[in-house]
Amino acid sequence: MYRLCKCEDATEHTVTEWLSCDPEANQLYTDEEIISLVQNKPQDDSDLEETDEPENVLVSHSEAANAVEIALRFIEQCENVTSTDIMFMRRWHNTTSTSRITSLYQTNLTNFFKPKDR
Repeated sequence: MYRLCKCEDATEHTVTEWLSCDPEANQLYTDEEIISLVQNKPQDDSDLEETDEPENVLVSHSEAANAVEIALRFIEQCENVTSTDIMFMRRWHNTTSTSRITSLYQTNLTNFFKPKDR
C-alpha cells in the first residue's frame, strides 16, 4: 500500500475511504468474467465518443501562432532543454508568425476579375 507513487502519506483509513467512494469499482469478478469483459467490446460506446467537437476542425493561423508562442516561452524557461530544442521552436514560431501575417493580407480587387475566355 505504501509503495504507490506519491502515496507515502496514505493511511489505512484513507485507502478505505478511496475504495468506498465507488462501490461498482470494488466488484469482484471471476476469471471467466474478466476474460469475457476483455474479449468483448462494450455494448454502449456512446460514452467513449466525443460528440462535443467535430473531428476535422481547422486551426486558424492566429491560433497556431499563439499556441507556438506559448510553447516557445515554456521551453525557454525549462532547465533541461537544449539550445537545439529552442532553435527548432523559434523556427516553428517564425513559420507560424509568417503564415499569420500572410493570411491577413488584403486581396487585390483585380483578383476577382478574370479575363473572359474566347
